[in-house]
Amino acid sequence: RKLFAIPGNHDWYDGLAAFDSLFCSSRDRLSKSKGNAIGGWQCQQHRSYWALRLPYNWWIWGCDIQFSQYLDLAQVNYFAQIAEHMGPDDKVILCIAEPSWLIADLHGEDEEQNFFKITALARSRGARVCAVIAGAWHHYNRYYQPELDVHFLTAGGGGAFLHPTH
Repeated sequence: RKLFAIPGNHDWYDGLAAFDSLFCSSRDRLSKSKGNAIGGWQCQQHRSYWALRLPYNWWIWGCDIQFSQYLDLAQVNYFAQIAEHMGPDDKVILCIAEPSWLIADLHGEDEEQNFFKITALARSRGARVCAVIAGAWHHYNRYYQPELDVHFLTAGGGGAFLHPTH
């Protein structure tokens, strides 16, 4: 079984050193492409972001939003290359560290910000973004945007404290 992870805000406090050591160790040539094992799960990723092709034309993308500042060029190029293998029958689930759609709305950010850029890359060849899953906020919430036919989920898992869901 394979394990893939995306960094959250606490992972960036040390410049991803601990995250890379734990989850991205398979990129080390001495590991022979075998990353760390956590329980019965094998870490397979080489970077802090990834894309997986799933059965029945589904994809899951793990994006590294890097403190919401920018998507670096390597990540943009990676997802643009992945999108070239997609078409109108493909469906995408995005995993991001925080609910950027709410943060962008609250702060009036424009479409060049991370969330909008990554969804534009996913849709560039006709694929449909069906769901966005985020953490960071310490509660569970589900939103549905009928005009876009997209489900937005925040699942922070309780975090250090349990926020009420009101």
